[in-house]
Amino acid sequence: MKKIIKKKIKKVVKKKKAVVKKAVVKVVKKKKDSDVSLADNGIKILAKLNTAQELFCQLYVKNEELRGNGGMCYAIANGVDVETLSREEEKDDDGNILSSSEHSRVMNVCYVSANRLLRNIKISTRIRELLNEMLEDNIVDAELAKVILQDTKLESKIAGIREYNKLKQRIIEKVEVTLPSLIVDL
Repeated sequence: MKKIIKKKIKKVVKKKKAVVKKAVVKVVKKKKDSDVSLADNGIKILAKLNTAQELFCQLYVKNEELRGNGGMCYAIANGVDVETLSREEEKDDDGNILSSSEHSRVMNVCYVSANRLLRNIKISTRIRELLNEMLEDNIVDAELAKVILQDTKLESKIAGIREYNKLKQRIIEKVEVTLPSLIVDL
């Protein structure tokens, strides 16, 4: 009797997973394709990223809270509201987990899809372009200021102060040069 119940539960869980996967991987309406010029190894390529892909790239690079979190960037770019999903796990009488929560299943799909996107040459090149745009003097200076002004990681703070002093040429390092006796005699 228990085996029959477990089999039925597994079937229900598989159906739920299929429904959730379809909801996450739904096709995004292509409103307007964005032209993105990609430079890879000096070769200009004109690639089209759809709206969801461009939003994914922007979030992945420019959003401070989501930077580098592919799964959440994918979810937001594709309109998946993960906050409303249930976090309850189904358990049997002994407390063993029969199926993971709806939230974790959807997030797993989002992380896998984000990983697939990040391996796409168009996406990775666009991310590289966005990162290069962010490396402007004023942005780098602001980040250096954050490191210097923080009080939690003192090694980073000291390294930041050293770097600042080098940039402003506040400390001149003296270098002692010794010449061989042959050159001195000439």
